[in-house]
Amino acid sequence: MKTIREARSELLRIFNAGVAAVDGRTAVAGYLAQHPMGQNCSLVALGKAAGAMAKGAIDALGGNLLDGLVISKPGHLDRPALEARRLMTMEGGHPLPDSGSLEAGRALIDFLSQLPPDRDLLFLISCGTSSLVEVLHPGIGHDDLRRVNQWLLGSGFSIEKMNRVRKSISAIKAGGLLR
Repeated sequence: MKTIREARSELLRIFNAGVAAVDGRTAVAGYLAQHPMGQNCSLVALGKAAGAMAKGAIDALGGNLLDGLVISKPGHLDRPALEARRLMTMEGGHPLPDSGSLEAGRALIDFLSQLPPDRDLLFLISCGTSSLVEVLHPGIGHDDLRRVNQWLLGSGFSIEKMNRVRKSISAIKAGGLLR
């Protein structure tokens, strides 16, 4: 039988292994090692893990990564390291969208619209993106967006139900970005 100290040590080892297994940097670098991309790549990384995922892309793609856009919540980006690799960085609001979220949405559309047609694009999304990046349908304002999201966060709805409501006011969610 294990002592409490041994059991605690084992639980911490298991916990740390679980955290390491879902690390954005490690996951992206590992995936790209198994699924190489072309020589001229651009990157979009969105969400709370965007910075870590972008670093994984940098690790795997090296000089083949030409540029990109990385959007996360305040304090989650190593901006100097990412910007040194020609990656534009932005911050949006979380858990409530803010003016930074709307600026990030416009920047995303601008970035994608300027990509050369022969450029490979690595598009990475993690949790938090629905708040961090937004473009609203005409007639819906920032105050409307905040009220809806504040109500949703207190509603007790599942994330799936919340996202159904969010996509109804968004011009980019649920495939809207492709249109």
